[in-house]
Amino acid sequence: MVNNSDVLGSIPDVPLSITKKIGGVFLKRNIVLRNMYRKHANLKKYIEQYSSRESATQAIYPTYDELGNAQLDKKDYKYLDGLAFDNSSLSLSRSDMRNKASDMQAWLDKSEDNKSMLMVISFDSDYLLKHNLIRSKPQKRGDLFENVDELRLRYSLKKALNAYQDTFDEKTDWLGCLQFDTLHAHAHVVFNGNPTGMLNDKGKDVIRTTFEQSLNLTKDYAPNFNRRRDFLLEKENQAEKETIANVKDAVGLQRYIKGDITMDDYVKDVCLNHGLSMSKETLNLAKQRINQNLSHHEEVPKRSRLNKLLDIPRQLNQRAREHLNRAYDLWRQMITMINKFKKALKILA
Repeated sequence: MVNNSDVLGSIPDVPLSITKKIGGVFLKRNIVLRNMYRKHANLKKYIEQYSSRESATQAIYPTYDELGNAQLDKKDYKYLDGLAFDNSSLSLSRSDMRNKASDMQAWLDKSEDNKSMLMVISFDSDYLLKHNLIRSKPQKRGDLFENVDELRLRYSLKKALNAYQDTFDEKTDWLGCLQFDTLHAHAHVVFNGNPTGMLNDKGKDVIRTTFEQSLNLTKDYAPNFNRRRDFLLEKENQAEKETIANVKDAVGLQRYIKGDITMDDYVKDVCLNHGLSMSKETLNLAKQRINQNLSHHEEVPKRSRLNKLLDIPRQLNQRAREHLNRAYDLWRQMITMINKFKKALKILA
């Protein structure tokens, strides 16, 4: 387990208490905000190794459409993407997060006058339950995972932090990660540009008020409880199916070129490999594209040839690429032999 004190010193994950003593009476707080500021800190390490660590965070991939429905966007997400968000995106890729962490570190190191705030924003579970942000109140550590509508939580927190950002004349920037490894959902936010380096009461009010307003405005949005593990598993299974299909395509092409199967049988196999329709129209289109690919490998220099079937662009693993190149080599050898045979017939004639 990563200890944040190894990175920046003692910064508690969540407040020791979600209550505040006022006039001798303990009052429950729905949102608790704490911060400390740093002139010198390893922000990059704090973001990459602590705030966004996989054991505490969840990855989200969807965005909202205009009607408030969650939908998968068009990004090609990979493992460990989607763990962080910032003032412009609800879901950053791993590389974008690292680039931003480097930029924030460079800004802090640029001048002694530059200060960075390290904020912890903790949410009371009863409050989240009331706003339909969690399905049930956590009883033990780990219960919050896949129990949170993190998309709506990030959306409202992004609105709140951007509203706080707008209170400054100076240029500011922030990046945050939500964590769920304790009994309270909480966010770690790195905020650059506050000239005082401190989160005052006015700033806290702006964040709390805007956050609550956003929750009220999005109360009719369809809940999108995280499917972190399921979603990644689906992606892995799909990638595995695609890899197997690619290898089958390439081996089948070799069998066709050797004369073991007919072109019609090969076309059917390719359609089956990729779950395509077996209609006459689909089979004819597939046959046409396979012949186009074979013609392409006949005519162009080897360096310019395409390693794909059906003109469907896809990443081929090493095994599939080897089989496909072997098939095309066999095809070129056969074409060369046919051309030599034709020339021989002309000479004899």
